[in-house]
Amino acid sequence: MSVDSLNHSVLIKVLQMRGTIDMPATGTSMFPFIREGEICRFVSMDRENVKRGDILLYQSTHGQLIAHRLIHRAGDLYQCKGDSNLGNDDWVSSGQLIGKMLYVSKNHRIIHLNGLIGKAWAWFILTIPLVSKVLRRFLIMKTSQKVKR
Repeated sequence: MSVDSLNHSVLIKVLQMRGTIDMPATGTSMFPFIREGEICRFVSMDRENVKRGDILLYQSTHGQLIAHRLIHRAGDLYQCKGDSNLGNDDWVSSGQLIGKMLYVSKNHRIIHLNGLIGKAWAWFILTIPLVSKVLRRFLIMKTSQKVKR
């Protein structure tokens, strides 16, 4: 999803005024924790309380809205990664951050990032890098099967 600087400011203002913003997921980079079309709720965040494993919503330097898991932090710089991506995202400055994911709604079931399932999945992804490779291979096979049909 692409967004210009005006829309970026509007998203931040709405988040500050309402406290939350719901957005549908696009893409496969957070598969299987977040799937295409599932609704993600984001909250405004205190940058001091952001921790490894949180899913941050930010605007990339190319103007895309991205929600990926925080893997490294160095002062006001943040590096995130999609759960099923093989490589890390570019470093993000605090000015690019919009919010932090609170939960994902999956078939009318809410999975909180701070709940047991959310914490377990984050630990699994952050601790065992091979999982991302397996997920990416699965997604490639799944896509190639659709093309063959």
